[in-house]
Amino acid sequence: MKIAISKNYRGFYLGYIISERLLELDSNFFKWFNEDNNKHRTNKLLIKVIEEVEENQSCDIVIREIPNDIEWEIYEIEGIETIHEKHRIW
Repeated sequence: MKIAISKNYRGFYLGYIISERLLELDSNFFKWFNEDNNKHRTNKLLIKVIEEVEENQSCDIVIREIPNDIEWEIYEIEGIETIHEKHRIW
């Protein structure tokens, strides 16, 4: 599974280039997308656009691939995000 995360201190922010490309491909994309909802980070169109932009220029959002069969969550420290497997804490 591919997941979009931030590698910048600003946190998860799509920016102008990615946002414009998403709107070109789907004019309704931002009607349902919520940057605060981690499950939206796996959206196929979002992943495709980020991979396009990441190849051509510096991008603050990167794609990480994890195994499909795990539950995951995103941890953020000062804007920089990492993906962690969910586990129990007592």
